[in-house]
Amino acid sequence: RDVERSRGLGDVYKRQNKDCGEVSASGELVGYMPKRGDFTIEYDNEAELLLAEMEFFDDDTQEEIEIKNQVMLLYNERLNDRIERKKFVIEKGLLDAKKQKQAEKKMSKEERELHSLMKPFMRFCEGDEY
Repeated sequence: RDVERSRGLGDVYKRQNKDCGEVSASGELVGYMPKRGDFTIEYDNEAELLLAEMEFFDDDTQEEIEIKNQVMLLYNERLNDRIERKKFVIEKGLLDAKKQKQAEKKMSKEERELHSLMKPFMRFCEGDEY
């Protein structure tokens, strides 16, 4: 499942990087590096702190090993969440701040208010449906 997620994310990067000028110009504003497919500051940037000091030793008890494995599972869940959020931002075209602002300028005041209220539902929509 994790392999499918990361493979799917790579496909998103490839599609976005076809029009690299737009992505890199907007990416500078939000800290996105299109050639790396990364942000300078990731979502949940401190997730790695869970594992920073953890080590497995030969004399660890079974209970210690189970706890350390649980910590690894929690870390993987946080990474999966990071991947999903990154994929969402890229797929929805939210990296292009200029394009977003221009689209909002074209809207009436009522449309902007409605658009703002509907933003939380964006994750349930596909492509241009939103």
